[in-house]
Amino acid sequence: MHSGLNFVTPVQCHTGDHVAVLEKRKDVYEKAKAKHPERWARGTRNWAPNEKVALNPMCQQAQRGSLA
Repeated sequence: MHSGLNFVTPVQCHTGDHVAVLEKRKDVYEKAKAKHPERWARGTRNWAPNEKVALNPMCQQAQRGSLA
């Protein structure tokens, strides 16, 4: 699990299972916040699924730039 993937596994991302996992996670966090709002100083984490993810995106961009 990695923060760049919203704490789901790469396999879940590749199979599309991450969408259901993140929806469930969002529900759990919202219920917890509603039950004990005093424990939350801010809103909950953004659990929206990422549309694109890349390994080392800055490195890949630099390589593309040097090839151009």
